Amino acid sequence: MRSTSNRNNLLKSAIASPSPLPHIHDKIAELERQIEDLRRQNARLEERALCDSLTGLHNRRYLIEFLGRELAQCRRYRTPLSLILLNIDHFGAYNENYGQAAGDIALQKIVSVLLGHTRTNDVATRYSAEVFAIALPCTDAPGAHHLAERLRVATGQQTIEGHYFTISGGVSTLPDYGGTVASLTHEAETALHHAKRQGKNRALHYLDVMEPPRHALKKNAKTESLLLPITSDLMKDLTPIYEATIHGWLRVLEMKDSETEGHSERVTSMTLRLARHLGMGEEELVAVRWGALLHDIGKIGVPDSILQKPGSLTPEEWDIMRLHPVYAYEMLLPIPFLQPTLSIPYCHHEKWDGSGYPRGLRGEEIPFMARLFSVIDVWDALCSDRPYRKAWEQERALEHIRANSGTQFDSAVVEAFDSLYREGDSLLCHPHDIQTFPALG
Repeated sequence: MRSTSNRNNLLKSAIASPSPLPHIHDKIAELERQIEDLRRQNARLEERALCDSLTGLHNRRYLIEFLGRELAQCRRYRTPLSLILLNIDHFGAYNENYGQAAGDIALQKIVSVLLGHTRTNDVATRYSAEVFAIALPCTDAPGAHHLAERLRVATGQQTIEGHYFTISGGVSTLPDYGGTVASLTHEAETALHHAKRQGKNRALHYLDVMEPPRHALKKNAKTESLLLPITSDLMKDLTPIYEATIHGWLRVLEMKDSETEGHSERVTSMTLRLARHLGMGEEELVAVRWGALLHDIGKIGVPDSILQKPGSLTPEEWDIMRLHPVYAYEMLLPIPFLQPTLSIPYCHHEKWDGSGYPRGLRGEEIPFMARLFSVIDVWDALCSDRPYRKAWEQERALEHIRANSGTQFDSAVVEAFDSLYREGDSLLCHPHDIQTFPALG
């Protein structure tokens, strides 16, 4: 009887208790509200992570992400992309004299001036403490430089907190057929640096400040001398010094990048042979020789972690690697005796169809020496062992070069190379027998 009574009491208690289901539904609804609140908070935090709290502009992180997306569109639709960097002149002194609070107010008002003169599709960001960046989709070099000048003039005409401010600008442009985000920002920073050095309150485009001397990058000059006006006697005295300098740099490069060992000697010998076949004079051959020896010297500026990485490079690492021609150019340009050699280190990764780097030159815009060297460079690379593959058979490598005639390579250079190889030229047919740097005589 006692057990029956207990069962009845339990049944009565269960019937009298409210169903747990409504309570569970309330808990679920509350959890969903909390999750939605977290989503909104995360979205606000993400937005704040991409924004500058003082000016309300997006920050550098956002700019890099935006340029990456725009670059993909530019490549797809073959449109240019430009970037302006604007630095407020003498702003550090203003902060010191009037305090950071006054500096912050001035920054906000300068931003208002800049935004009032940019276009709907332009994206303004805060690049660093006193540098602003404006990304310009579908804008070529003249258009970007014109806007930079307009922003400079507009800023200089405004009285801000009783003061007149000036700005310096650096402008860069990627063509519709090549380039990277890293090269775009690097070139804008370089142009800005030159604008500051030349007295501030000016806007310069990278193409204006870093264009090589005309005698060094002739578009179509096979036979015109590229050497600086140095007397033959002086040249004879200086050549051993120049050679020692170049060889010293090559040893440094070989210490950083073991793959370059022997490569420079081989490509130099073969390039000289092809250059002679195409009618270059002895003075031009000096520039060809030194340019070929130094063609990869810009890799000195590439971090070891990228240069010596055993596996594949990431897209970001490739962006940095593709800057080595720019590093070479900046390294060699200040040295007068090496200016005639610039076309090979700076332009040997350009392609006939305009898909190369760093400037996306096409056709005869590419200096003749670089067009000639690029065939030899690829030939030696294909016919040499690499950590990731064995050397190709020469006939296979030759077919590859022929297949890329008129796209990657100048067809006239390919034809000359093919002719020399078919004639059994010893340098082209047996490049790995080359042991020493070739003489010019």
